[in-house]
Amino acid sequence: MDGFFRFLCWTVALLPVPSRFASGELEPQLAALSRRLHAARGVDGEAAARIDELAAASYGLSAAQSAALADWLEFLEGRSSDVRSDGCW
Repeated sequence: MDGFFRFLCWTVALLPVPSRFASGELEPQLAALSRRLHAARGVDGEAAARIDELAAASYGLSAAQSAALADWLEFLEGRSSDVRSDGCW
């Protein structure tokens, strides 16, 4: 795996936008966290975790659902210890 994945615009466009995002309610928090992550060149675990928390809460995800998504991201990035020798998850 090369760690690069492409998500087609039309596929992403099918995802619902939570009202907290659409209303701009989270914009100040997300903008500040984004600036932190950019300044740290993406290496700020606390800021990344907070963005994940805001997104999960906005979508109404449970802790188990959030953990499953985190596991999937680790797999996509090739960091999962659950990857078999044939590259399958």
